[in-house]
Amino acid sequence: MEKFSSILFLAAFILAGFIRFYDLNDKPLHTDEAVNALKFKSLLEQGTYTYDPKEYHGPSLYYLTLIPALIKSEHNIKETDEFTLRSVTAAASLLLIFFIYLARKQTGYKLALLAVLLTALSPIVTFYSRYYIHETLLVTFTYCGMISLFLYQSKLKLEWLLLAGLFFGLAFSTKETFIIAAGAIIISAVIVRLTRNKSEPKTPVYSLHWKYFTAVIIIVSILLFTAFFTNLRGIVDAFTTFEHYFTKAGINAGHIHPWNYYFSIVLFKFLDGVILSEIVFVLFAVVGIYYSFLPGDNSPNRKLMFFISLFTIIVTIAYSAIPYKTPWLMLTFWQGIIFLAAYGIMRAYRVILESIGRTILIVIIVLFFMHSATQIIWTSFRHSADPDNPYTYSHPQHDLVDAVEKINEICDSLDDGSNTYISVTAPRHEYWPLPWYLRKYSHVGWSDTVRHDIYRFPIILVTPGYEDSLVKYLYDVPPPGHRNLYIPLFDNMVELRPNLELRGYIRKELYDNYLNKTQHLSN
Repeated sequence: MEKFSSILFLAAFILAGFIRFYDLNDKPLHTDEAVNALKFKSLLEQGTYTYDPKEYHGPSLYYLTLIPALIKSEHNIKETDEFTLRSVTAAASLLLIFFIYLARKQTGYKLALLAVLLTALSPIVTFYSRYYIHETLLVTFTYCGMISLFLYQSKLKLEWLLLAGLFFGLAFSTKETFIIAAGAIIISAVIVRLTRNKSEPKTPVYSLHWKYFTAVIIIVSILLFTAFFTNLRGIVDAFTTFEHYFTKAGINAGHIHPWNYYFSIVLFKFLDGVILSEIVFVLFAVVGIYYSFLPGDNSPNRKLMFFISLFTIIVTIAYSAIPYKTPWLMLTFWQGIIFLAAYGIMRAYRVILESIGRTILIVIIVLFFMHSATQIIWTSFRHSADPDNPYTYSHPQHDLVDAVEKINEICDSLDDGSNTYISVTAPRHEYWPLPWYLRKYSHVGWSDTVRHDIYRFPIILVTPGYEDSLVKYLYDVPPPGHRNLYIPLFDNMVELRPNLELRGYIRKELYDNYLNKTQHLSN
């Protein structure tokens, strides 16, 4: 049984790895991904990092990105690509699957295998594991920490508790929202202990072990927030960040959504003729919660699921109550729903005694897996940047990548090449993710107002609201001899993201030279 289960785990792990790592360069970089990538730049190129408590979240994502960058011998951001960035979160997602496998003897092989398969085939988990954002790391470190605690309770071996401390230290160093998960873990653990069966033997408490556990959390957090003692202010900023987080959570109108926003994303949508729904996860999770709350079952996996039920309920309520919402924030409680759905499937199979009933359940599960796989193909690959995809959130389209490729092609044909001067103007600095896509150019001017000397730039990128000012500064302001004729750069409409158009202009003589060179090469 163990050998067969290990083969199934390995197959599921390989499948999950293929899905997460396949064609990571294809999807355009989201604004948040581009911001994280440029935040990583100073660490990669100068070896320096300063934690900002107001923005960018924690340091763990950037330090972990050094691993694939060094493996690929990338020493500056110009050499770095999307695969380098996104491989960090893809690998983190696989790490969680591996830790579920490590707990298979304590949870039972069937429960562990179901949890692995559901994690591997959850469309929303797959989609964001291919995103260079903090959330997947937060989920992985949080749940790996909880699994390590569970294994410590089962084996009472110090190494598991130290590993839990490492993961919780990394989680705290990943994103300030870990405070919600940490609070839910503490509350759930207290409830589990208070509701413990009186006849059940108490787990021994070794105070020294827990001191080591706390020390590991503190050491890991201090090392990362202080950038290995080069910025001692980071210790204070690790806590002042919560003031900024809770302020932002209530006032950022662009991300304010109703309490049911998260479930509206996953319960029912249409995308290119395919029904997108993860309602089966929720339904079986409800079954899992029901059985986890039933008294009289003192098995280790029931107690674990009772803890996860409490944790998931608390975190779901907390995230739903906070007005500030983005779709990836739900991953912390969605992973709990996945574990509970696995438990619900297992308990439902045990309760159904008739062979016909079990056969029907197996057919339902197989169809569910097939539908989930189809959704992954649609959401993570075929329509990975489509505005109708419920998991995209103000995401750039492929037309932006095509536009940048045209700029690259033109500049490569010019004598200045990557030294070509480019001006980018957008309101409130909303030109992201262009800093990532124009990272190879040494002379890019970024502004939220049209520059007085914009006539000096051979290539100009602006949003439509600036065109009147642009005409003035191109044709009225320049002194005689410095006026140039500009023509549109793009043949089709280009958007930085939905409803934010980007227009491009280029000096006519440069574009004519480019056309002449391309025609000459083609002949």
